[in-house]
Amino acid sequence: MHLSEILLILVIALIVIKPEQLPGVAQKLGEALRIFRQTVTKIKNEIESTTRIPHD
Repeated sequence: MHLSEILLILVIALIVIKPEQLPGVAQKLGEALRIFRQTVTKIKNEIESTTRIPHD
């Protein structure tokens, strides 16, 4: 993602979301992203462990 794209997203966010609400929205978005990444990692690990072929 280029700097111009990030700036455009920030400008749109400031238009759609009130500036005083932006920190709270960013925090909630960060928490949701963290939970999503943890879930994806758990699913990936589960798939890898169930599809692993024993070397016996």
